[in-house]
Amino acid sequence: MLSSAVLHYRFQATHPFADGNGRTGRALALWELYRRGFDSHHVFSVDEFYWEDRPRYYAALEGWSGAAAT
Repeated sequence: MLSSAVLHYRFQATHPFADGNGRTGRALALWELYRRGFDSHHVFSVDEFYWEDRPRYYAALEGWSGAAAT
């Protein structure tokens, strides 16, 4: 799991595309878990979780961004 997190972080830190970095980074993280032998049938996409309540997700991001700026 650590290698998946490191891969995701490094990809997000480079932010290579104008759009789609988050989706691509999450896909890479899931691919790394699969490559390392994790049971992909029990790995869920965080996109599905966040999609259920998008306004709450964005509000949480804004709250964290504001706290990090101070």
